[in-house]
Amino acid sequence: MILFSRPWAFGLFGAVAAAALLAASHFRWKARTLKRLGDPDLLRRLSDPSAPRLQRLKAVLSLTALTFLVLAAAGPRWGRSYQQVRRRGVDVVIAVDVSASMLAQDVLPDRLTQAKRELGLLIDSLEEDRVGLVAFAGAAFLQCPLTLDHAAARSLLDLFGPDLVPRPGTDLAAALETSLAAFPPGDGRHKAVILLTDGEDHSGRLDSAVKQAEEEGARIFPVGFGNPSGEVIPIKDENGNVTDYMKDKSGKTVVSKLGEAALQNMASRTGGTYRRAADGEVDLEALKNDVGRIEKKTLEDRVADRTRNRAAVPLAAALAIAFLEFLWPERRGHFKELWGRWAKRWAAMLILTLAFPPAGHAMGRKADGESRAVRYWRERAEKDPKDAAARWNLGQAFYQSGDGARAAGAFEESGKLFSDPARRSQAAYNAGTALAKAGKLEEALEKFKDAMRLAPGDADAKYNYELLRRMMKKGGGKGEPKPDKGKSGEKKTGEQPASAARAKEGLSKEDAERILQAVERQEKEARRKDKMPPQHSTTGEDW
Repeated sequence: MILFSRPWAFGLFGAVAAAALLAASHFRWKARTLKRLGDPDLLRRLSDPSAPRLQRLKAVLSLTALTFLVLAAAGPRWGRSYQQVRRRGVDVVIAVDVSASMLAQDVLPDRLTQAKRELGLLIDSLEEDRVGLVAFAGAAFLQCPLTLDHAAARSLLDLFGPDLVPRPGTDLAAALETSLAAFPPGDGRHKAVILLTDGEDHSGRLDSAVKQAEEEGARIFPVGFGNPSGEVIPIKDENGNVTDYMKDKSGKTVVSKLGEAALQNMASRTGGTYRRAADGEVDLEALKNDVGRIEKKTLEDRVADRTRNRAAVPLAAALAIAFLEFLWPERRGHFKELWGRWAKRWAAMLILTLAFPPAGHAMGRKADGESRAVRYWRERAEKDPKDAAARWNLGQAFYQSGDGARAAGAFEESGKLFSDPARRSQAAYNAGTALAKAGKLEEALEKFKDAMRLAPGDADAKYNYELLRRMMKKGGGKGEPKPDKGKSGEKKTGEQPASAARAKEGLSKEDAERILQAVERQEKEARRKDKMPPQHSTTGEDW
């Protein structure tokens, strides 16, 4: 049975029918014109009698090629592909603290921004595990159910902010209870909860929640963000300017401290490991190894059954028929004339090539080896020092010519001229890739950090940052980051995350339904929050 991905494309058959009517009317007009010109017997003797028949055949070939093009556009699918899919890993629920205390700036730019950046890298590192996401403050909500599609989970990171959870405060007990409820019922040997938090808790129920995790066999791996000595919590206006600092009920300025004791206690009780995010950076390799010690299970064992896309078959037929129509003669002696004409052209090109051999890459370069593109954009940049696009393209030209250090300098200069933070982030990203190409890995790492500070949701910068860190640890590695082409292209990385590669295979029906349900819950929750009055912490502590 043949199915079609785009049945609306059959409407293009109307254009094919119009072309057929136009061709038929043309041939009729041509026949009537020849009759008016003179005696038909005389015209037949003066012209090639086979020409009308050959021309009609060429028209039929053209219409047939158009018909196959329409069929290709409709996306025919037939046949079945069978693939046995089996993966082994653990179920990991990552709970992220989005309370107001995570806005403290003892970790720059603030605790929450750094936690989101590390969360994106963490999701990529859990390659074979099933991942779920929970956001919590004074209450906790499941944002993404357990799924093997890491790209879908990572796409929800931009939603994580202090306004995501309507109830202020910090309820670690609710975070643990919601995380445990996200696991499927059964053996708890394969469950892990990763907490990204500053450790403050206003619930008073944390001990019972940890006891529940012990009973279910789930291990807790807390990651602490912040400083044990504490930091004030800024209050910002719509423009991001600090207008005041958060105060408690008595009017005293709140100082948010990293609560390491509670985090260490829950880790030791459940068999997990506590780690502090030094300067906001998590040792992802060590955390991955900690989770990797948990006994794995089969997360998916099914047969993928899909119809195959066969659009290439009618497309190939259309191209073959169009090529045949191009070669088909309109009169006798056509091939002989065509062969003579092209033989002369090829002979002339061969003689010119032998007489004037190409001079390597000299056509694209100056005598001193500098490419024409570099020269052109350098002159543009010197002519107008405030032309950010010229310096951007100069960096691209240097990068293509293999000069990574000079390319990084050009990208840095363009970033200073852009006012848009997104463009400045792209400039920092490109400077990092250029420095990595030049072998300056430490400097490249700093540029990727700058890119992530300017655009915390940039998945490419996060991935290349982690990739470069691994390369530096191992003393080398394959997969060089690629620059952002800016206006003429998209950002690329040297290696594609394994989760992104799996995303191309397509989601299972079960995973897709879970992701869709999570997004619908978020939309309903957002509409509900728009209508409901502001909520207050049940303990009176709004951080």
